[in-house]
Amino acid sequence: MTVDSVTHRTRRSLLLGALGGLAAAATATMAGAQRVLAAGDDGLNVQVGHDYLDARNATVLFNQTDDSTVFSASSGHGGDGVYGGSDTGDGVHAVSSYGTGVHGESLRTSGFSSAILGDVTNPDGVAVLGNNYAKAGNAQGIQGTSDSPHGLGTTGWARHNGTGVVGVSGGTFPSVPAHTGVFGSAHSGRGVVASGGVAQLRLVPSSDTSHPHSGAMGDLFLDKHGRLWFCRGGTSWHQLA
Repeated sequence: MTVDSVTHRTRRSLLLGALGGLAAAATATMAGAQRVLAAGDDGLNVQVGHDYLDARNATVLFNQTDDSTVFSASSGHGGDGVYGGSDTGDGVHAVSSYGTGVHGESLRTSGFSSAILGDVTNPDGVAVLGNNYAKAGNAQGIQGTSDSPHGLGTTGWARHNGTGVVGVSGGTFPSVPAHTGVFGSAHSGRGVVASGGVAQLRLVPSSDTSHPHSGAMGDLFLDKHGRLWFCRGGTSWHQLA
């Protein structure tokens, strides 16, 4: 029995060609993956679960096809979904043409948690900054919303006797007094405007039986007995009601 050498060689050539094609495709895939994963100039790949300490080039993920999320990171055991830090620049900088630049979500249902946390130790720094550069419309820098009847939409807590909340309209930024819960200043308007269906403003009575010994000009004080006092400055007080 003779062996069909032509057919044998042809099948062997086809097999070798297929294997060669698979190898070439695998090599191309690895090379492509390396190009995608390498974030620096030393040729090392970025691996999940490892540190990459030589990122000298930016790694950019850009979806220009649909409205799918570009990057998502989650933690199911109390860690941070995304942590960004910088010695001199921004910890996290995200840009979106139509949606939300940064979306933070915490699924914890009890105890303290935060969707977005900003930490700064620079005495001139800002932990969370919201800038709206629109020239018209209801352009808001930062908005806080709470759906709980006992919730807090926006909170400012100066834990060491600073100023809790500052609101400034127009002009230059004024000198803000310490030991102040809320400070409002308007260059050409009113510093504080209050509106309410029950009362526009309420002064909580003090536990003291009368006004303090001294105060600042313009101070209003409601004592334990419901008497309203106005300070002309220093120790000069006048009872209004």
